[in-house]
Amino acid sequence: MRQGEVDVNRSRILIVEDEAIVAEDLEMAITDIGYEVVGRASRADDAVNMALELKPDLILMDIVLRGEKNGIEASGEIKEKINIPIIFLTAYSNLELIDAAKSTEPYAYIVKPFRERQLLASIEMALYKSKMEARLRESEEWLATTLRSIGDAVIATDRDGYVTFVNPVAEKLTAWTQEDAIGKPLMEIFDIRNEVAGDPVESPATKVLRDGTIVGLANHTILVARDGTRLPIDDSGAPIRDEDGAIIGVVLVFRDITDRKQMEDALRASEERHRALFETAEDAIFLSDETGRFVDVNQAACESLSYTREELLELNITDIDAESTGYEEFLKVRDGTVHEAMFEVNQRRRDGVLLPVEVTGSFFESGGKKLSLAIARDITERRHAEAERERFLKELEAKNTEMERFTYTVSHDLRSPLTTITGFSEMLRKHLGDNDAKMMKSDLEYIERAAAKMDHLLTDTLELSRIGRVVNPPEDVPFGEIVEEVLDEESVSITSKNVEVSVADDFPVVHVDRMRIEEVLTNLVENSMNYMGDEAHPRIEIGNRCDDDETVFFVKDNGIGIDKSQHEKVFRLFHKVNTRSKGTGAGLAIVERIIEVHGGRVWVESEKGSGCAICFTLPSPPGQLGQGE
Repeated sequence: MRQGEVDVNRSRILIVEDEAIVAEDLEMAITDIGYEVVGRASRADDAVNMALELKPDLILMDIVLRGEKNGIEASGEIKEKINIPIIFLTAYSNLELIDAAKSTEPYAYIVKPFRERQLLASIEMALYKSKMEARLRESEEWLATTLRSIGDAVIATDRDGYVTFVNPVAEKLTAWTQEDAIGKPLMEIFDIRNEVAGDPVESPATKVLRDGTIVGLANHTILVARDGTRLPIDDSGAPIRDEDGAIIGVVLVFRDITDRKQMEDALRASEERHRALFETAEDAIFLSDETGRFVDVNQAACESLSYTREELLELNITDIDAESTGYEEFLKVRDGTVHEAMFEVNQRRRDGVLLPVEVTGSFFESGGKKLSLAIARDITERRHAEAERERFLKELEAKNTEMERFTYTVSHDLRSPLTTITGFSEMLRKHLGDNDAKMMKSDLEYIERAAAKMDHLLTDTLELSRIGRVVNPPEDVPFGEIVEEVLDEESVSITSKNVEVSVADDFPVVHVDRMRIEEVLTNLVENSMNYMGDEAHPRIEIGNRCDDDETVFFVKDNGIGIDKSQHEKVFRLFHKVNTRSKGTGAGLAIVERIIEVHGGRVWVESEKGSGCAICFTLPSPPGQLGQGE
């Protein structure tokens, strides 16, 4: 390869020429001589973009281009952003244009039409010049960086240990000027002591002169300066040899490590503080490696999972993580996919009990190792609070729905008798004018019936609103006694309607407001008698059964029954399966409210034409299970 010749296999050239024929000729010529054409541009903006994207080794730039910008402007924009050698192509020998082009410092000019030899020579020279300039820049940058980074103190001695050179940093640290120090024994200028005991220490220079070897970096040494200042230093020494290899002196290099010592002390104190915080933190803290194995845990972690520290350090995160979803989230942190994540998971204690925790995980590197930190906070109480809040919201939503239905029902059912009263009042006024006594009497009867109905509706509504609380304190009552009292009160109606009533032999004790539960049974017995239909032998059964350790009470009849589509509706205020039946339709709504206030449930078991059973549960006395527990 000739001097100045470059490796053409690695030389990439961008052509900027707006005449297609010229550009084609250039590409063919460049390819023929072995260079690679990485692109062609015909406009200045395209040339700038391609240069920044492709980063070619050389650009052949036509000075005159079509468009608002010329090659000189394009070259200037490229030079501002990236250092690429540029050779200008021009068909003009206009001196003014050439002078303008010089401002961008091109590497050469080629006048069109060009010759292949001229093209090759210009390209080789430009590439060679660019390579030499790059090397020169690197060398200058390295030298400048080295000079800027020198911060160590340097002292040189002769073969007898007398000082021959002191650099400015050494002058500053020892408080000896080079003028005063030269010719003096090194140990007088360089007085070093043991950091702990304060005894004199042999200098590296003495060791070098004695042993003839390089003495590596030493620390834990105190330099006592000429003015008495004491500085912690690191020091080392190396022999100075002549051409024959004989030792003619020593070069001593040392540095002030005051800042480093302060940082080390601060770091040590910081580590002690962090360790104290780590151990006294209320949250459990786990430090694990890439495999998930614990490398450190705090006391809270041990206590929360009922392990000793030694036992936990033998485990992996998978040994305590009871949910794969949480572990997958933690893997993202541990593997560095994300650097921090927060999630909830159940941890498995030593005894198998699951502990709900909120985990904050973070990833970091230390000593070349990938580590992950997990801080786990016990959220058992929060989970309970959330569950209680969810239950409360559901109850509130149910109450709101019930209130809306109650408001609508009351307004609808109360409006009906009011409409009747209003209508027949108008009729009464008309018949009064006609002096029609018979019709006036009829009008008054309608008004009286409507008023009576409204009174019943208001009475039932008031009754339902009062059931929001238990009127009397709950007491332990044998349920059979409540049944006997209700049947005694209803005995006249039962006898007059020829109803056969059967009662279970044995009932449990319940913990209830006795008066309210009597009201429940009274409503249910009266409902059963009112909905017997044409049954020739009406029967009512009052009993109880055990369903899954829960006592269920029931009042069952053999009447007309209730279609399944009506099972939930019958508990709505003023809802009546048969609009012609007696009552306002508030009975079962009152029953449901009383049972719910006691913490029980009530439901219908019936099919149309096959009788009906109203079932309900009630609380047991404290300390017992079985009824509504």
